[in-house]
Amino acid sequence: MPVDVLVDLVARAKEPALLREIALMCGYTILLVEPADDTELAAAIAESAREGADVSVSFLDGLADGSICPADALDTEREADEAAESFRKVARIAGAIARNNSPSSPAAPAVKGEGPSAARPKPPSGRGGREPRRRSP
Repeated sequence: MPVDVLVDLVARAKEPALLREIALMCGYTILLVEPADDTELAAAIAESAREGADVSVSFLDGLADGSICPADALDTEREADEAAESFRKVARIAGAIARNNSPSSPAAPAVKGEGPSAARPKPPSGRGGREPRRRSP
């Protein structure tokens, strides 16, 4: 069945029973993505920054005695898992915002060297417009 037909059926039924059955047959489950806003995204990004910093702190605390022992590595692993989950939350929220604000699915990126995505990005007007520094090899 073409995907657009499936989307139309689900939209008309206002209940994803067909999608749920297809997902179950393939070994997946589906869940409703709640609408999100910029404030929720900003909060999730701030939280992921804190979690990411916790990974570095955990590693550096473990390294303070000169080497990383298994307990230090386990603590760093736990912090990294928490950071990864917080970044997944950022992706979910950003995706929900993108889906709610776009009339259709995003276009595929242009082939390298073609189209607008291959052009050099222009800095936003009125925001400084500073070119990023190039790293020397």
